[in-house]
Amino acid sequence: RVATQKKKVALAAEKEGDKAKDVGDCRTAIFHYHDALKAAGSARVYKKLGYCYKQTSKPNQSRKYYKLYLKALPLNVRAEEESIIKAIMPK
Repeated sequence: RVATQKKKVALAAEKEGDKAKDVGDCRTAIFHYHDALKAAGSARVYKKLGYCYKQTSKPNQSRKYYKLYLKALPLNVRAEEESIIKAIMPK
């Protein structure tokens, strides 16, 4: 029951983050995505944080969340996602 409530809170915060990201407001999206992570972590939210930090010119934060995203993925999809992220991240 508690886990279900936490998931609902996380999904609601993620949805708010998505709305902000979709209109180009990554700073607000970051705030909501962190709320989502506090309620219930998810690989999907780590990836969205990586994207938003990249958009707000914070490459170190972006790398951090992309790495957490990759770590949270099942092994069978990790390699493909890793190559995509390497292609979009500056060295």
